[in-house]
Amino acid sequence: MKSQYSYNGKNRKPTPKVTFNGVKLVKDTDYTVKYSNNKKVGTATILIKGIGNYVGEKTITFEIVKAQNPITMKKSKLTLKVKKDLTKNKKIKIAVNKAQGTVSYKIDKKAKSAKITVSAKGVVTVPKNCKKGTYKITVTAKGNKNYASGKAVFTIVVK
Repeated sequence: MKSQYSYNGKNRKPTPKVTFNGVKLVKDTDYTVKYSNNKKVGTATILIKGIGNYVGEKTITFEIVKAQNPITMKKSKLTLKVKKDLTKNKKIKIAVNKAQGTVSYKIDKKAKSAKITVSAKGVVTVPKNCKKGTYKITVTAKGNKNYASGKAVFTIVVK
C-alpha cells in the first residue's frame, strides 16, 4: 500500500496487506477493515480488526494530497494576420475549462511591449498596429483545499 494518494473526489480505499507470522490473512474472514477521513485532503485512517482466531486491532494512516489542477483551455493558440484580422483592435476571450480556484491572467513582457492587454476576466485585446511575433499569456488557477495551483499558456501568433 502506498503512503500517499491524490484527491479524486471519492473515498480512497487502499487495500492493506495483512499478515500474521508470515501468513497472508483474508479480509472479512480473518479481519475487517474500516476507513475514516478518506475522501478529502489530509490524513486518512484504516482500522484493521482481527476476527476469530485473530484478536486485536491496528490503525494505519495514509495521506490524501492535493490533486493536480485540471485547468485546460478550449483553444490554447490563436493565429492572427495583420492585414486581415487586425484592421481594428481584436478582442478574444480565453475560454478556461475545469480550473479549480481563482483564475488569473498574466501577459509576458513581449506582449506588454506590443500593447496587448488582458482583463481580469480573460478578455485579450490585440491592438490593430500590433507587431508580428509570438506572445504568451499565462493562465493560473490558484487551486483550493483539494487541488494544487495549475498553469496553462495561451499563445497568440501575429503574422
